[in-house]
Amino acid sequence: MAERGSLRQSTNAKGPVVFGPSVYDVPLLPFEKQLIETVNITEEEYRYFVSEAIRRGRTRPAGYELIPDIVCEPKTGTIILINLAISLVLTGVSMLLMPKPKKPQAQRQLELADIAEGRRFVASTGFDTLAELADYNAPIPIVFGLYDQNVGGMLVTPKLVWSRMFSLGTQQAAKLMFVVGEQGRADGAAADGIALPDLTGIFLGNNALDAIFADTFAFYWKRNTTASGHKRIRAFNRAYGTSGTPGAGDPTPETDVFLCPTTVDSDEGFCHAYSPANNVEFGAYAAIANGTNYRLNFTPVSIPRGTSNSGEINPTIQRIKIAGDGDRKRLIGGSVDDANKEGRYLRTARDMRMGKYFSDGNEDLENARRNAGILDQDLNGRNYSPRMGIVSLNGTGITNDDLRKEETVSVGDQIEFLIHDSQIPEDFYRRSDDERGVDVDDINNQVKSMQRAADDELQLGELFSIAGTVWQVIARSVPKFDVTDDGTENQTITLKCIDTSESETKKIGLVHPVKVVAPVDGYVSDGSGIGAGFFPLTKYTKAVVRNNRPADVTEIGIKSRVFQTLNGLSNFTVFPSPERLQQLDQDRVQIAGGVINSTIERTSCFAVFVRRAGVDPSGAEFEYDRLAPLFAVTGSKPVDQYSFIRFQHPVERDPSEYEFKFVPVPGAELRELDDSTDVIQLTAAATAQFSTVTRQVDTTKYGRFVITAAGKDRNTQPAAIKLSKLKRNKEFSTKGTESGGTTSIGTKPSVVTALESLPSDALPAENRAVNGELDGGDNFRVVNSGGEFATGGKDGAFSYDIMTDIYGDSGKPENFGQNEIEVLFKEYFGTDRWIQFRYRFEKIDLPDNHHARTAAQNATTKAWAIRDRSIVKSSGNFSVNEVVTVKRGQGGTNVEGGDSSNYPSSNPFTRSGSDVMTFSGFKFRITEVQRFEGFQGRTQGYYYEVFGHANSRNIGETETVNRTITSGSKNLVLNLQAEVVSLGDHWSAETKGWALKKIDVDSVHTSTGFSLDETVDDLPSHDGENPFTRGRDVGQRWQVKELAETTAATPVVQTAERVFEGQSQTADISFYRDYVEKSNQNGPEHQIVYVNEISRNDGVPDYDHMTTAGLVIKASRNFNQLDQLRVWLSKGIHVKRLHPDKTTYESDSSSATYNQEDGPSNLFTDLVHFLLTDQVAGAGHLLKMTEDNPSLLNVTDLQETSKFLRANNLFFNGAIADRSNIRGLISQLAPNFLCNFLISNGKFSIKPAVPVNSDGTISTGAVPIKQLFTDGNILEDTFQLEYLAAEERQPFKAVVRYRKERQNKLPEERSIDVRLKGQEDLPIETFDLTQFCTSSEHAQLVARYFLLLRKLITHTVKFSTTVHGLNLGAGDFIKVTTTSSPYSVANNGTISSTGAVTSVSDLADGQYDVSYYKSASEQEVQEGVMTVVNGTVPDSNFHSSVFTILKRQDSQNIYMVEQLTFSQEGTVDIVASEYRCDDDERSLLAQQVVRSDLFEVYPQRSD
Repeated sequence: MAERGSLRQSTNAKGPVVFGPSVYDVPLLPFEKQLIETVNITEEEYRYFVSEAIRRGRTRPAGYELIPDIVCEPKTGTIILINLAISLVLTGVSMLLMPKPKKPQAQRQLELADIAEGRRFVASTGFDTLAELADYNAPIPIVFGLYDQNVGGMLVTPKLVWSRMFSLGTQQAAKLMFVVGEQGRADGAAADGIALPDLTGIFLGNNALDAIFADTFAFYWKRNTTASGHKRIRAFNRAYGTSGTPGAGDPTPETDVFLCPTTVDSDEGFCHAYSPANNVEFGAYAAIANGTNYRLNFTPVSIPRGTSNSGEINPTIQRIKIAGDGDRKRLIGGSVDDANKEGRYLRTARDMRMGKYFSDGNEDLENARRNAGILDQDLNGRNYSPRMGIVSLNGTGITNDDLRKEETVSVGDQIEFLIHDSQIPEDFYRRSDDERGVDVDDINNQVKSMQRAADDELQLGELFSIAGTVWQVIARSVPKFDVTDDGTENQTITLKCIDTSESETKKIGLVHPVKVVAPVDGYVSDGSGIGAGFFPLTKYTKAVVRNNRPADVTEIGIKSRVFQTLNGLSNFTVFPSPERLQQLDQDRVQIAGGVINSTIERTSCFAVFVRRAGVDPSGAEFEYDRLAPLFAVTGSKPVDQYSFIRFQHPVERDPSEYEFKFVPVPGAELRELDDSTDVIQLTAAATAQFSTVTRQVDTTKYGRFVITAAGKDRNTQPAAIKLSKLKRNKEFSTKGTESGGTTSIGTKPSVVTALESLPSDALPAENRAVNGELDGGDNFRVVNSGGEFATGGKDGAFSYDIMTDIYGDSGKPENFGQNEIEVLFKEYFGTDRWIQFRYRFEKIDLPDNHHARTAAQNATTKAWAIRDRSIVKSSGNFSVNEVVTVKRGQGGTNVEGGDSSNYPSSNPFTRSGSDVMTFSGFKFRITEVQRFEGFQGRTQGYYYEVFGHANSRNIGETETVNRTITSGSKNLVLNLQAEVVSLGDHWSAETKGWALKKIDVDSVHTSTGFSLDETVDDLPSHDGENPFTRGRDVGQRWQVKELAETTAATPVVQTAERVFEGQSQTADISFYRDYVEKSNQNGPEHQIVYVNEISRNDGVPDYDHMTTAGLVIKASRNFNQLDQLRVWLSKGIHVKRLHPDKTTYESDSSSATYNQEDGPSNLFTDLVHFLLTDQVAGAGHLLKMTEDNPSLLNVTDLQETSKFLRANNLFFNGAIADRSNIRGLISQLAPNFLCNFLISNGKFSIKPAVPVNSDGTISTGAVPIKQLFTDGNILEDTFQLEYLAAEERQPFKAVVRYRKERQNKLPEERSIDVRLKGQEDLPIETFDLTQFCTSSEHAQLVARYFLLLRKLITHTVKFSTTVHGLNLGAGDFIKVTTTSSPYSVANNGTISSTGAVTSVSDLADGQYDVSYYKSASEQEVQEGVMTVVNGTVPDSNFHSSVFTILKRQDSQNIYMVEQLTFSQEGTVDIVASEYRCDDDERSLLAQQVVRSDLFEVYPQRSD
């Protein structure tokens, strides 16, 4: 018995801790041991008997003797084998019953920060964030759904595929292109694709676009590429907002909306805008004075005539403290002890009371007053020392009496920065006898504050810039500086030069250690001192932008905040002259000095360096080259201003990655530069993109870069930019005095703008052809006789003529390298009527007997077959159903007015014997037109007349013309500059045009006498060849926007201007310290905010078969973050509609798709049909199916199931946006519509998971039984019954999430809790239907369905059968009859060798079905009928055996077939799941799922 394997079983069951297979013996009961002893068998033999009894008692098919007579109609074996090989339910019950996640996955939300705005100024606006481009190779969304009767609709998120940022001075703008989704079914109709959303349904983040003004945005929508004749977004695709004028939401004038400059003659490039995250700030800031003098606020001090001598002392000293006295005390003769010199001025001041200014002088108080610098035109303030500065270079300082000295430095040099522990004596401005006078605490405290701040900044390791050279602190003489009583704690800080490559001059400045840093006289001077721009130390930071990908053009957007604030600074502009001040004193007038509390202009400069990104062949980084112009930003308000610089990469290179470095140019370096310096002042005007300057910069290492920026330079007229003008502020100087003057001779225009194109009156609307078809489906031809030309040659002659016209001999089919080609050709049909056709030709082999093979000239074996003709664009004046004749040869439409020549004899298709073809072509019927209002072409028509034909020029090339426009007796003379741009797919068929860039008034030659807002019309003559005007007159109306007075000069005598600070606009520090707050006082002034990377495309991207959208938006208070665009759509893609009643799709009978075969849908079956048959968006190409030939799809099932979905309001409204396996996706979605996705009879199908009536409603009648299975048709030992795991049968509470949609509103996510009544404390399982479900009714029905599946389905069965007589498919219902004999120890017993029966209970006389096993026998366990008589068994075959009584149980269950598989043995394996029915074979699932009273729902919703 040792070979019997059933005694010991290995288990792989997973318990709490399982280390491997377990072998065990089940413990025997005492009664069982007694039985063993009774019949004298071994324990092992008894265990074998038990295991066999258990096995034989399992559920198994019942015999036919128990089954009524049911006959199934057979199918032929061959067909069955094919069908069974692929028949299964793809949404199995085990998957549906799997417990769902307890919590839904959190949705990613993207959250972004706000912009802080100024309180007193008109705030500028920019974007804090930029939207990210869609990932490369990301799937195109499929938007599917239909809003009808307040149910459905969807908020979709288009994918960003193109982005470009613009700087418009005080605001930014973004231009974004999106792919909304697949276009869907395309039949060439205008209604193809996804319908335009309402403006109220377009959102950026959570903000709707309808909340902003039309002039701040433009929204474009292109629903398809199959009906419009063009595939890119055009200007006329604008749906909302404004475009085409400088003040519009989209100010760009191009027809193709999404153009960008590249290095080739094409603007249909790719542009990607992004915000760099690191190394974005740049600027010099937090300046530390290098001896720069400190001055007191220059305020007037009145001493009215008649003031007593004693009363004049303090005001007089105050005047001297502020303005000095011209160092007059230094003119005193005689020897003075050095130790006393510092205070001598003050000691001698005591003689003022006696009318003496100095003890050894003869001046009285009047003279003292007059000597004060306030009354001296040459004195602008006493220069006090900051008591710190650079005193030595490499150990050497200033050795003579010079206050300052400039030195050239190199890497490795060292300097010493001295902070001196000294101050002005407290009694410096006090009399020695009575202590009258003024304090110096204000000066000393200010100096101490500056010294301590400098010491805090100059820490070991810190980096500083001095005029562009870079220095690092390497040593400090004391840990911390402070002013002491004995003046012994000087701080000496050593810095080492580490870089000079970014400095133009490579210079720094030294100051005298005594005369400047520690002056013995208490101040530096009353005249020339250390200027504001004299080489201060500044903190600095540089910005670096590195291309993320090879590019042709890099555009970099810069945000700058540049200004300076005057906090109570004396109003120098109205400061009285010395003469006037004296007169006021004489007149006894007390003056209260005026002050300025305002922001004024400041200019901050920077330079740009460039190098190749990456490393050279040796592994070293490339070196930087400087791009020549100096860039300047001028501002006067604490608001952000936005500018840009465009760098066109060298054209001689392929698109490459470069690194651009933005380096601040401190004011100290500017002091060395003059007006010969090339400076571009970046502008901050709303029309900045139309006023640009360009530089071609040749670098020594990388070739020529072309730099373009919005701004002004030294060539800009009438306001040329010179560096000297950028250095000074008028607020720091007096007006001076002058004699003479100017005489006004009138006003002239100074600013002129383009008001409108002429003629301004709208012309009648015109209809342009956009779609058509062959008339009658056939070509036509005319020949001089019948013969062969009646059937052949006409297409070949036509296409041969076109191809050789375009390509010459290379266009002959035997010479051309491609087998397929598309060409565009303009065909003319009378005056001003034309259509541009797109022809698609395919090269084919001619039949052996074709006449072209034996032509006298150019015999050929191949031809160009016309595979397609479509309209690209057209002129106006066409109508629907109009038929046009397209010809080649005589009367050919390729020539305006018609070709007068016959086909040439060189065309091999036109001669066959004596037959001659003179022309051929085709008739084309216009099936659709679009209505265009007004007169298009006026603007480009005007530019054509003024600047010439752009087609012969290169993209980006500029042209400047001087144009005189006469208005009566006046002349307006303009300098107009325009740039060649791509027109893309323009309606005129012209590929290039002009974009106006600059409008400058020639003030010399323009007449006077113009008034503000006056208009002047320019109507140039034309020769009729203008391709934009079709012979009509065009022009431009100009409007005067600003006037400037023109004067005639008379001799002027002007006194010298009194300048209090010379480099106030560019210096990083001021004489007046706290009175002048610079915008770079605490941080950098500039920041890189965006980068546009532009690269040319190998071909023009056309986004074929997609719905696309475009958005141009200006930053504003409402929109300062470029959040994700979202649009609410009431209709999704067009698909083939399968529901038999097409009127059920839309209740609005006025809809263009009402009762149509194709249109938007919300039925899951229509979506499945589209996914499996569409050649573009679905798997049709892979499965070799089309919508019209769905060979692998059971369309009949889908049509029937569509009725079920409609009847039960189960709708799909959403977008499929993620990459998915289509079969897996359908399998996953189907149960949420109470359906099964299955393969039946070799075809995909969708069927309801519940019985349905013919009208689609759920049927509660008997289910249709397709076949019966018993042990008569189930192969032996193949029947298996598998109960679902306990977890899969556990009751639960369903939480279903869905969307509540409201038209043109953001959706609201809702959830409902559903459970069977009477069940408490249930685990929660969540079902997320938010992708497609928009109604509570749908959500509740799904919840009921899943709850009932868990309740009603307990097991599945699997068995094998033969193919004969089998007529089944997945989803069919079958009945399986089974019998079982459950094993029980209580039914066991033994029979002795004499026949005596031993058992738990006495057996009554009679017959018993038993399994028995004889001891010490080689026989297996057997079954038989045992007869008991008076407690014994007469039949000796049972003697000496152990037995168990068999008690058979029979049952019949209904199952739904899930899978049929054809095995290698030629049998069929069937898997089916329990489908519980009542005694009348009615589905319990169907009966209960429609009963809401069996369930508890919270909250109760009716939506």
